[in-house]
Amino acid sequence: MIDTEPIKAVAIKDVYQALSNELRGGRGNAHCFNDIAHPKGDRNPSLGFDNKANRFKCFAGGIQGDTIELVMQARGTKSTLRAKLLN
Repeated sequence: MIDTEPIKAVAIKDVYQALSNELRGGRGNAHCFNDIAHPKGDRNPSLGFDNKANRFKCFAGGIQGDTIELVMQARGTKSTLRAKLLN
């Protein structure tokens, strides 16, 4: 099993930016990468970050999770692969 704690400790906004996404000014929300929930683009940033819990949530599409889930959702990686990595 892979120790995921060091990965989960990386700040959620840093992970979002490392995925070549841009944060908007000092606001807490950003544009969501979920094309299914936003077929015409996320015109009004709906991706929120909880810095204290180190989690994200798209208020329009409902996806949410930690740093690992953010990378997997943004890259379109299947949940079954996550299960294989963590077991």
